This record gives sequence, C-alpha cells and structure tokens, in this order.
Amino acid sequence: KQKYGHDPNWRIRKIVDEARENVQPDEFSQKPVYNSDKILVCVRTRPLLPKEEKNMDFKVISFPSDQHIIVHDVKKTVDNTLKLEDVKIKFDFAFDDTISNEEVYRRTLMPLLDSLFSTNGKISMFAYGQTGAGKSYTMMS
Repeated sequence: KQKYGHDPNWRIRKIVDEARENVQPDEFSQKPVYNSDKILVCVRTRPLLPKEEKNMDFKVISFPSDQHIIVHDVKKTVDNTLKLEDVKIKFDFAFDDTISNEEVYRRTLMPLLDSLFSTNGKISMFAYGQTGAGKSYTMMS
C-alpha cells in the first residue's frame, strides 16, 4: 500500500502491476508480417491527460509485443473481492503511448504508399475510436 501513496484505487493498481510483472514475452514472440493485400488493423494508446493523472487514473493495458495487447480487467465479485481477467488481443500492430507519430507512420502507412506507387493502386486509411481516444493525437503531430 505504501508504494501507491494516497491512490484510492491502490488495490486495483497493485493487481494490474502484478499482472504486468507476470507476462511471459515468449508467449507473444511472433513478428508482424506485412501484406499489402489485406486490411491492417492497428491499435495505439494515447498518453494520460493531465486531468486523468490528477485523478490518479492509470493505464490497464500492457503491450507484451508489437502485435499484442493485454487489457487487465479488474472486477468486483459478489463477495466484494477483486478478480483479474486478462483479455489478450492480437493486431497487425500495437503501439503504446511512448512511440512517436513518425514511427507509427513509418511502420503502417509508409509501406502502403510504397505499394501504391509501385502498383498504381489505391489505399484508404481511417481512424476509429470514441471521443478522446487519441485519433487526432495520432494524426495531427
């Protein structure tokens, strides 16, 4: 408890931190394969907003590889204990909030542009997510 100070959600944060420490990277060792003939699905998180940091909010998503995320979903059971359910999801690319917009561009859109110019084809890119999810954060820098 001392590690988390006055955080009202310290029990949940502790459970998530322990789950992150127990992630086995070998389980997620597959490398991304680029194929210009398919739809690429990528995910990126944005940094916490100052308001979220002030409220002592924290991230519940881990990035064990370039393609995987783990959502650490902590729920209260009927007897009021906390239970962790890790949800593992695979994407073509998974980016946390520390990666630059330039790197996101280099790994996702640049190969599409190379393909576009070499084949005289067409591409589309769109960002999807709820308000405040980070679409503009990713596209505007």
